[in-house]
Amino acid sequence: MHPDKRFRVADEADLRATVLDVGVVHLFAATPQGPMVAHVPVTPTDDGNYRFHLARANRIAKHLGGAAVVASAMGAHGYISPDWYAAPRNQVPTWNYVSVEIDGTCHALDRDALIAQIDALSALHETRLLPKQPWTMAKVDTDVRD
Repeated sequence: MHPDKRFRVADEADLRATVLDVGVVHLFAATPQGPMVAHVPVTPTDDGNYRFHLARANRIAKHLGGAAVVASAMGAHGYISPDWYAAPRNQVPTWNYVSVEIDGTCHALDRDALIAQIDALSALHETRLLPKQPWTMAKVDTDVRD
């Protein structure tokens, strides 16, 4: 597989829309214990970055402070048979896919930013569940949230 430059999307808004449509990314980091991956839901920030959260118990969490990471959002994809081409004789099978890769550095959120992140995540996705009453952090007992 190779990412043919003719198929790359140059529009940042299209890339961000794909990430938000997928909603979750594979977050890869090199750690002293070897490469690790976490699957994290993301929300956009106003400055073009993304925020995510994962459980502190996740084995990758302790390695992310200041770490260089790559996040991959995988959209629609599927097998392409050589028989689907107009001239299939000299073709090989391939895979068509939509994906967005994001390079960056991780930084921990403080308590208030973490709560805001969870609220932003739920606000983004709870609208897809309407007419259900949207969930918010306000529904969590204060002592449990803290």
